[in-house]
Amino acid sequence: MLSTARLMARLMRPSLRMRLMIPLVSILVMVMLLIGASVLILVTRLETEAWHKRQGEVARMAAYAVSEPIRHAIETMVYLALIDVEQLRTNPMLIQQVIAPDRELLEVVRLDAQGRILANGGSDESLLASQFAITLSQWFQQASAGKYYFGDVQISADRKSYLILARPISDGGVIAARLRIDVLWKVVDDTRFSDRGQVYVVDRDGRLIVHTDRAVMAANQTIAGLPQAAGLLQHPDELRFAEYVGFEGVQVVGVSTQIEATDWILIAELPSEEAYSTSWLTARMLVGFSILYLLLTILVVQRFVAHSVLKPLEQIKDGLDRVIGGTSTIGSAFPAATRWESSRRDLTRWLRACMNVDNNWQRKLPNRRKPPHHCARVRRAIAPLLRIKRS
Repeated sequence: MLSTARLMARLMRPSLRMRLMIPLVSILVMVMLLIGASVLILVTRLETEAWHKRQGEVARMAAYAVSEPIRHAIETMVYLALIDVEQLRTNPMLIQQVIAPDRELLEVVRLDAQGRILANGGSDESLLASQFAITLSQWFQQASAGKYYFGDVQISADRKSYLILARPISDGGVIAARLRIDVLWKVVDDTRFSDRGQVYVVDRDGRLIVHTDRAVMAANQTIAGLPQAAGLLQHPDELRFAEYVGFEGVQVVGVSTQIEATDWILIAELPSEEAYSTSWLTARMLVGFSILYLLLTILVVQRFVAHSVLKPLEQIKDGLDRVIGGTSTIGSAFPAATRWESSRRDLTRWLRACMNVDNNWQRKLPNRRKPPHHCARVRRAIAPLLRIKRS
């Protein structure tokens, strides 16, 4: 009886079927994985290029749409800055008349270099003109230093959101305006792409200016707090792409571009799940196909090995076992006596043939003393066999 160690060793030893199937299946699986990985990489690369191009176009169009009311407001401010001071003094309602058709401007005020109000007007209460210390305000100081000012979102007492814009005038004065933020919100809300794509506006420091989600605005979040998205704030004059976790905690792909006439940046976001939907569908299909392919491969290889390799080997093995064990049935279809009589008749024919050769040799060559030695050897070899009798 086999010992436990030898029995376990025999059980652990792979069979011939497994030794043949494992290399074949491994090669086919490796080829399948190579093809699947190549297809997935190609699809992902093509899809990445596609959403880069699509989101880039959306970002440019949205940036132009957001900049349009701002550019119009700036053009109005530039026009009012060119009006002579004496004309403003003689016609205090001139600013009011100019901005009346402009829905986006709530208030405009023009000041001299000392911060004194030269003229103002608007469709809302005068918040800029009623400030106690105008010269200490950030917008006045920055514009007086020759820089453009784009403020953060602010809310008035009557719950109206606005931005403060200010720019310097050639005579050293300053012109400032309050821009309705809901004009920008409408542009951002109306800009949609794909199913869940969205756009929003930030300043150069990443602080939100306009966002479709008012809750995100209320939380005062900043994109600078998203490390993976920090690259979107660099080189705003170029399209920048990044993948990061957005404000909603969802993995997104983002594109940024600068808004004309401002130092703001517009960002277009799309959930990664939607951006790479084709790639993920391809991956799921490849997994399903791989499982099916593996099962079919195992079945095909198993049948091939069984019918083309193992079955012939089994037949050879059985034949060798019968021959070695003395159980071969070759010739058993004939009785032993019949086989012996047949052998005697064959030997007799060989002996007669040899005698005929010898006689013919004597007739053709009478002077030869003895026939060729091989005929004599045949007679001597066959004659004893013919004298044996089968009992």
